[in-house]
Amino acid sequence: MQHEFPLVIVEKIARAGSIRGAADLLSITPSALNRRLLSLEGELDTQLFERTSNGVILNAAGEIFITHARRQLAEMKSVRSKISDIKGVRRGRVVIAIDDNVAALASFAEEIAHYQREFSDVTFVVEPTPANDIAQALTEYRADLAVQLHPTTNSYVSSLCAAPAQIYVGAHKGHPAFGNGPLRLHELAKFRWALQVSRSFARFC
Repeated sequence: MQHEFPLVIVEKIARAGSIRGAADLLSITPSALNRRLLSLEGELDTQLFERTSNGVILNAAGEIFITHARRQLAEMKSVRSKISDIKGVRRGRVVIAIDDNVAALASFAEEIAHYQREFSDVTFVVEPTPANDIAQALTEYRADLAVQLHPTTNSYVSSLCAAPAQIYVGAHKGHPAFGNGPLRLHELAKFRWALQVSRSFARFC
């Protein structure tokens, strides 16, 4: 929709941090994108970005505009989804931000594949995200859903559901914990652990 494009260009420029980077995302020339931005700023009678030698950053007016833009784009995405449901065709794109710690413990590929067998026009993007950035990704509408070990809630973010998590511990046959079945964390506190970090066992506690 034409009225969405001004919102999209500000969001893309803010995310890319430069006119050129946003132009690549939008598949248009930097000069054309810059003209659209200048036209929008002319209509608003204010600049939205501070131009720097390294690119652009949102100013105070830009921060106000980007909050509105992201909210409007998210609401329009929801409207499209509801209209598709009325037609009996479910389609869309769902971005799931996953806490880096959860990403190492679970795979969502099977659940996503199961859903897509029924709704093949729905695509999913799973983005491992630092735990401290989860809430911001949701409030900035960069993610639709989030999965994390210790969710934080505020006036903008709420927990939809919770599930128990299992941690699997390996031990050699001679280890005192070997063969004892499921254990609680406090029962393992007396042992030294090797925790997997960045796919390599490099941290001990």
